[in-house]
Amino acid sequence: MMDSISGQKHIEQVLSHINEPELIDLGCQLVSIPSPTGYERKVGEFVANWFDGIGVKTIRQHIGAERMNVIGIIKGAGGGVSLSYNGHMDVPYSASEDDLLYMSKEVFDRPAHKLHAYVKDGYIYGCGIGNMKANLAATMIAMKAIKQSGIALKGDLLATAVCGEIGRSPVGRFQGLEYEGAGFGARYAVTHGAHSDYSICVDNSGLKMTWVQPGIMYLRVTVYGMAGGAWATGSSAGKHASQNAIIKMQPAIDAIEKWAQTYPDRYTYKCEGGTVRPTASITSIEAGTPFKASMRPGVCTLTMIAMISPGTQPLTVLREIQEAVNAAQVDAEVEMHQAHLGYEAKGVEGLVGVTRETFERLFKTKLEMCDSPYCSVWTDTNTFNQNGIPCIKLGLGLSAEERLKVGNDAYDCHPIASMLKGAQLYATLPLEICNRAKL
Repeated sequence: MMDSISGQKHIEQVLSHINEPELIDLGCQLVSIPSPTGYERKVGEFVANWFDGIGVKTIRQHIGAERMNVIGIIKGAGGGVSLSYNGHMDVPYSASEDDLLYMSKEVFDRPAHKLHAYVKDGYIYGCGIGNMKANLAATMIAMKAIKQSGIALKGDLLATAVCGEIGRSPVGRFQGLEYEGAGFGARYAVTHGAHSDYSICVDNSGLKMTWVQPGIMYLRVTVYGMAGGAWATGSSAGKHASQNAIIKMQPAIDAIEKWAQTYPDRYTYKCEGGTVRPTASITSIEAGTPFKASMRPGVCTLTMIAMISPGTQPLTVLREIQEAVNAAQVDAEVEMHQAHLGYEAKGVEGLVGVTRETFERLFKTKLEMCDSPYCSVWTDTNTFNQNGIPCIKLGLGLSAEERLKVGNDAYDCHPIASMLKGAQLYATLPLEICNRAKL
C-alpha cells in the first residue's frame, strides 16, 4: 500500500468545505440551463462565471457558434504532478419537443424530463442530471472545497468542462460545427493547451473504475431504387426487385442486424482495466418526404453506429458490413463518415494505485472495477489516452445493471448520495496526487 502524503487534518479540512445543500442546488441550477449537444454555450458561461466567483483561474475556449469549453485551474506551487478532471456539459436531450424524435410522448411527459429540477427520496430529478450534470456539479464543488481550504497543491489541478462528448457527427445535409460530437470538445481542449500529467474522466461509471474504452465509428448505407409516381406502381413481387428504395433497403437491414448479433462476441477485448464488448446499431433511416407522399423514393439511406475495440481498425468493420450486405444480394453503398479509435490506457499504474488507496481510506471499502457496459461505451477517456495523457474513468451514477434497467430514467435522475461521495473523492484525490513528484 502507498503511504498517504496528506494528513488526516488536511483531508478533514477540505471535506469540511463540501456542503450537501450547495451541491444539490448547483445540480439543479445546471439542469435549468438546456445544453443539448451543439448548444453548450449558455451552461458553459454559467460554469465559467461560477469558477470566476470562487477565485479559480478560468479559461473560456470559444469554439464557435453555440459551442464552448471551460477550463478551471488551481495553480500549483511547483514540484508536483498535474491532474485534470474531465466532464462534459452536453446532455442527450433538451426537454423540448425535439426529444419526441427519440421517445414516446408518455416518456417525454414524465415530470422528471423537465428543466425544472426537483428533489425526492434522495434523488435529484431533471433533464440531463444523470448524464452528466450530477458529475459536473460534484467536480465543481470539489474544486471549490480545495480552493477554499487554503491548502496549497504542488501540481496544477484542472477541471475541463467540455462540449460535444455525446455521439454526434456531421453527415449528409446535416453539416457544420453544431453537429460535432464524440469527443469533439475534449479534443479541442487538449490540442489547445489543457494538458496535464494525468487525467480522470468523471463520466458515468457507477463509482467504479476502468481504463479501457472502445472507439466509435459512424456509417451510412445507401440503396437506390427508381424515383417516380407512387400512384403509378403497386407492390413488387419481391423486395430486391422493388423500385421503392425503402422496400429494397429491408434485406440490407436484416443482413446488418444478423451481422451485429455476432459482432460483440467476435471483438470482445479483455484486459486488467475491464472488458469491452462493442456493439453496433442502426440509428436512423431516411427516404422520401412526408409532404410529398405521391412520389416513390428512389434513394434510401440508413445511418449506423459501431463501437470498436482497442486494436480494431475501422476499415475492418466497414468491410464486414459491406460483405454482409453483399451476401444478402443487396446493391448498397457502405460508407464511413467518422471514426475514432479505442484505447487501453498506458502508464496509469501509479494513478490507479493512488486512486484505489485514497478511495479505500475515504470510504472504508474497495474500489471496484467497471462492469462491461461501462467499459463498452465511448467516453472522452480515449481523447486523453490518444494524446499521451494517462487517463482512467471514474464517475458517478447508477450501476451498469441499474442504468440498463431504468432506460431513459437514468438520464433524468441521480442519487444524491453518489454525488456527495463523488465530490468528497474528487476533493481528496488531488491532495494525494498533485503533491507527489511522480506517481
